[in-house]
Formats: sequence, C-alpha cells, structure tokens
Amino acid sequence: MDIPSDISRRIEIFSAFQYTLLRLSLCCCTVTISALVTLLNYFPSLNHLDLTNLIWNEVDATPAPPLSHPLIEELWVSAFDENHFGLLNQLSKLGLVFGEVVLNRYPMVRPRNLERVVNAVGVNVKRLRLMSRFGSVCMSSQAEPI
Repeated sequence: MDIPSDISRRIEIFSAFQYTLLRLSLCCCTVTISALVTLLNYFPSLNHLDLTNLIWNEVDATPAPPLSHPLIEELWVSAFDENHFGLLNQLSKLGLVFGEVVLNRYPMVRPRNLERVVNAVGVNVKRLRLMSRFGSVCMSSQAEPI
C-alpha cells in the first residue's frame, strides 16, 4: 500500500478516530515524510507510532507541513533496515521528539550501526532500546536531562 503525499485531501476517512487514536501502526507500506507528518498532525492524542517494514519514499515533491504536536512518547520500529535511517533523520530534523525509540529485530549491534542510529535520531530521544530479533534487549540507554 502507498500512502500518498496528498493524503490531506482524503484524511477525513479517519475522522471518527481523529481525537481518540492513541497508537498508529503502519505496516508494509510506502510513505513520504509529508504524508507521515500529515498523519501525525491529524491525530492530536497520538503518542505511540509503530513502523513495521515501512518503505520510506525519499522523493517527495510535497514539502512536509510543520508539526502541530512534536512529541511522540514511543516510536517502535520493527524489521529495522537501511531505509529507516533516513526516515528517522528527517523526523528528527523536523523537531519531532520521542520519549523512547525501540528498534525491534535490529541487526547485529556493531559500532558503525549504533553510530548511524544515534546520528539518525539525533538529540530528540530520551531513551533508545535496541532489541534483538529474538526479543531480548541488546542495548538500552537513558539520555541525561539537559
């Protein structure tokens, strides 16, 4: 499934959940940064975002709208791959702040991979957890308050 950049024209199909939706899961779909931000802005109560096997379409002619509520308590990314580094980086550049980022089924924790995760999520994460493909914690960190 593709979530088009112009999702704002059809977003009213979710109007029944606009103020009550707490968790949004996107699985096996293609999304642009502007479409994702449009979805995040539409649900003001959203505090958990789950991205599984997401394909991020970097080619996006539509500029991302500003974030209306820049805090997501938990971002859960399953089946983490190269594609997600750019998406996390873009969300961080937009100023989105995460209480916790959980990378599930993360590949082997090597210094280069860890450096790429940290660079992608930037300073906008309070806690980062890397989970092995067997569900055990590979690494957990708590950021120091500023």
